[in-house]
Amino acid sequence: MEETVSASGFDNEFGADGVSLIVLPTAMAGGSESVAFGLAHTLAATGQDVIVFVMACGMQTSLSQFAKLSNVRLIVQRYRSEKLSSLLSAVRISAISRRYRLRLVYSTHLHVNAMLGLLRHLGAMKCDRLAARESTIISRRFKGFKGSLMRLLYRFGYGRQDLLIAQTEEMKEALPTFVRRSLGNRIAVIKNPFVPRDLSKHTKHACICSQRRIVACGRLVEIKGYDRLLRAFKIHESSFPEYSLFIIGDGPERDRLQELCSDLGIEQKVTFHGHSKSPLHEMSGASMGVVSSRSEGFPNVILEMMYAGVADIVSTPCTESISKIEGVHVAEDLSVEALAEQMRICAKKPSNNSLIYASYLREEHSMEVFASQVVGHRVSMPSDFQLPSLD
Repeated sequence: MEETVSASGFDNEFGADGVSLIVLPTAMAGGSESVAFGLAHTLAATGQDVIVFVMACGMQTSLSQFAKLSNVRLIVQRYRSEKLSSLLSAVRISAISRRYRLRLVYSTHLHVNAMLGLLRHLGAMKCDRLAARESTIISRRFKGFKGSLMRLLYRFGYGRQDLLIAQTEEMKEALPTFVRRSLGNRIAVIKNPFVPRDLSKHTKHACICSQRRIVACGRLVEIKGYDRLLRAFKIHESSFPEYSLFIIGDGPERDRLQELCSDLGIEQKVTFHGHSKSPLHEMSGASMGVVSSRSEGFPNVILEMMYAGVADIVSTPCTESISKIEGVHVAEDLSVEALAEQMRICAKKPSNNSLIYASYLREEHSMEVFASQVVGHRVSMPSDFQLPSLD
């Protein structure tokens, strides 16, 4: 499958002092991808040369943010899926490691992490530091044959990383069970960095959204629990009819969820917005944000809700770390009734936690801190450095 390289190409000076290689399954915008793009920008801002290697699905608009950076190169493959491209990707990454000194190789998603770990184990990829970020707890997300296959990837593809990044203590504790070997001090809990979006053009819209509006955002897939959210909203709406629900995102569950809305008789109060290139436009200033996931490594959408100025946030106990965030209302369990109860509490005594949320973002989710831990030494950013808007 044809490969696309950034327009500026690979000149003789690029990589003279080493390269940081960031490997992604696709460039489709998501929480893990946003973190990786933010890391690439941060490393580039310190003067490092960076290669962003995308295994499948071709060019995406999210990659346009690198167009003006002379020390970032893109390698983007057009395979339909990263699984189809795995063998050729492994060959090309091996060739890159022979051409350049790889100071850092960073990846996210289990199958990519396993591929790179196996390449290093076989001596087909050499690098100074291999860092892999975990994106989920597989025992919660995958069962049966697929769960067994995932465990095999852990067993044979993990162990040669210098750093394994867990988003929460739960993930850290679960990982050695999957890998089936001692990982020593190579596992570290590093909180997701927040990659900001441009809110300047959302100010006018915030006034509209500030009325009794509940927002949820994410892919419409089973694990995100939107069916439970709709049932909880039905209970909530019977006591607080002035509220509406706005769901941002798309996915295979959309038709089923719209049918459920009709069955519950709430179709007039629920809007399915579909995919949005700038979800903050819809979240900005909402009176309540809800995370209804059954399980998460860590739901990055909470950080976006905080940045958007959502007044109150309600979440299921999809990960233990959620309960430690000040100002977030966590349901007692994963039931519809427990979620509806927390929504009721927020509606009965409305509060504005936006200042608490803003402080939490600054203190706990800095990209500079994340990058320093990934590379293994302090990263000092230029005083005028700003991550680009994702919108």
